Amino acid sequence: MYTGPQYWFTNAYGGQHQMFSVVFRVDRWSGSLLAETDETRDARFFPLSELPPLRPVYQETLADLDAFDGTLIVK
Repeated sequence: MYTGPQYWFTNAYGGQHQMFSVVFRVDRWSGSLLAETDETRDARFFPLSELPPLRPVYQETLADLDAFDGTLIVK
């Protein structure tokens, strides 16, 4: 779970918001990913070696998941 003063962002329109993110690790997946929803327009899965450029907060999340030992992560 990620939130706090270090997670404030300014969007492309100048609006500021604080991120509150709950991240889940999924070890098995079945079914289909919906590429377009009310909140997405091109959702996809990527191999770690082919990720698009990511904001530092998402790089931090991936590093935390890589080191995950089963203990709840709260930042």
